[in-house]
Amino acid sequence: EKDIQNIPGLLDFILSDDILSLATNYLNTTPFLAYVRIFYSFPNHSSVSSQLFHCDTEDDNQLKFFFYLDDVDENNGPFVFIPKNKSLLVMRKNKYQGKRIKDEDVYKFISSEDALKFLGKKGAGLAIDTCRCLHYGSRENKGTRKLLMIQFTNHFANVPSSIVGES
Repeated sequence: EKDIQNIPGLLDFILSDDILSLATNYLNTTPFLAYVRIFYSFPNHSSVSSQLFHCDTEDDNQLKFFFYLDDVDENNGPFVFIPKNKSLLVMRKNKYQGKRIKDEDVYKFISSEDALKFLGKKGAGLAIDTCRCLHYGSRENKGTRKLLMIQFTNHFANVPSSIVGES
């Protein structure tokens, strides 16, 4: 946790006008910086926990920014998500209650082509509401993947007590 806080320029980047205006406009309130994490994913052959489709449950909406710290392609666990309208359909059909959903229970109702993969070079970024879009990440990596994740919520969201963490 102390390493993240000591990265030169990181806080200035997180609190830049570009990032804060996106979060403010999306959340329609002064955003609360809930947490900042660097995720380091190792090669794996698994589909468990956050590697299964799910929505985050901190609130009705939030905005997460993902920035790749490595080039990410099909081989090192890209972030995968289903757009909101298709996610809502899948959640309704599955009577979703905040649990993980297996692929077969998702693709009964939509095409696998509806799942979008965030691929990109080091520095590529994505802003997404993970409370409204089914998603997963870091599944069946052949290589490592590092990413910076920044989460903004409103001030009343149910978030962990620590705003800066490492996973």
